[in-house]
Amino acid sequence: MRSTTKNGQVEIIGLVVIVMVLIVAGYFGIRLMISSPRQRNEYANIQLATNFVNALLRTSTDCKATVGELFSDCASFEDIHCDGKSSCEKAEEVSREILASTLREWDKGYSFIVETAGRERVIDQNMPCDENAMPGVFPLSTRSGKSLVVKLVVCD
Repeated sequence: MRSTTKNGQVEIIGLVVIVMVLIVAGYFGIRLMISSPRQRNEYANIQLATNFVNALLRTSTDCKATVGELFSDCASFEDIHCDGKSSCEKAEEVSREILASTLREWDKGYSFIVETAGRERVIDQNMPCDENAMPGVFPLSTRSGKSLVVKLVVCD
């Protein structure tokens, strides 16, 4: 008789634990669902910016170098030349073309910025974003040791 009572108590405690886990999971699920559309939109824009820059920097060009390699060369020695253009000119040209055919076409506001040694250069911009908007940021290494950071801020 005693072991039956003990087993029943263990089962009840197990059920209480399961109910508590479900309540906590439900609380966080509801909280996530009612988060403001603005927060979700900001998160989506940050993810879009990060993924876009990642893809852009890995994009091959007709120079047999990626856009990231062109920006890196631009910040250091400018050894790469393509179609009579420097690595800086070619990287900016390809970036502008891709931005125009994607984000600009989708009516997204954006600022595409390259920062070298603390100096920012706006490569392309469409409807400037709020200064509080979070950018997708990618630091790149250069052969000269200079710091190079590529940033994209996307907004609606």
